[in-house]
Amino acid sequence: MDPCISVLNKELTKIIKKYTKFQLQKHSKKSIKEGSEIMKQGLVILNTLKHHTNSLEIILNECNEFMKDVIDDLSYPQPPEDFVFSTSKGMLSYVGREYLEDKLEERKEKVSIPEKILIPEIGYYMNLNSVDDITKIPPMFYYYNNVNDKVNTPGIYCCVIPDVYVKIPFPDIIDSTKEYSRVRSIKCKYLDSKKCNEQCNRLANAYNSQLRTCNFAHKGEKIVKIGYSSRCSIIPRFGNPSTLIADIKAIGLGEIKNILLYGLNDLISSAIWFDCNSKQGGKKIYFDIDNA
Repeated sequence: MDPCISVLNKELTKIIKKYTKFQLQKHSKKSIKEGSEIMKQGLVILNTLKHHTNSLEIILNECNEFMKDVIDDLSYPQPPEDFVFSTSKGMLSYVGREYLEDKLEERKEKVSIPEKILIPEIGYYMNLNSVDDITKIPPMFYYYNNVNDKVNTPGIYCCVIPDVYVKIPFPDIIDSTKEYSRVRSIKCKYLDSKKCNEQCNRLANAYNSQLRTCNFAHKGEKIVKIGYSSRCSIIPRFGNPSTLIADIKAIGLGEIKNILLYGLNDLISSAIWFDCNSKQGGKKIYFDIDNA
């Protein structure tokens, strides 16, 4: 075991033993003093770990990016001509140097490893896989069929960015040109229905008025989507589960392109948000995005 990890384990073990003893003590002024000492020692270790964890994360990310550059450099396809050339990273290479033969084969068959790619429309560098053949891009929708999973229900999912997975929702979609109700189309600012009712009662009593009915979506309620003609002029409700199969026959490619204009732009914007805010590691799965 690494000496540093061994020392850390010993210090944590000491604190755990002190805390266990502290819990079993009779309440007294002495126990308060001992509890304060445990807090003081623990916070010193915790704050130190936080500082070093942040530094280590930066170093590992930079190391990972550098390794990707090295792998890309050593696995870039060799041209038939015998002269110096530039790789995709702008590094000089030449025929006859050391190469990663296995990576060369992988590169021909698979999507490349993620790398920082500039999105010129917004001036943002995002971790993306790149391909040199458009037909190698895999489909984005997958059916998850693990019935033994107690948390994530079966259904259609997509991977927005690495380690972020979202279940595809099928919300009710209202035709805004025919139905003017907007009930449950926006989340209530009070979130919980109990808090919302308390606020409505408070206002009714304060102004001696009728109790207002809240039409916003509360926690646990399904959100209704509003279908606007700017998105699909022929059938604004297009995408509504109960009528989708019939509606498909009524619209053409032009309408679908317009729907994709809205949907894909929202999808990449969400992906960029996840990429920009993915400071904490670990996989994230969202299966209830249609809930308030």
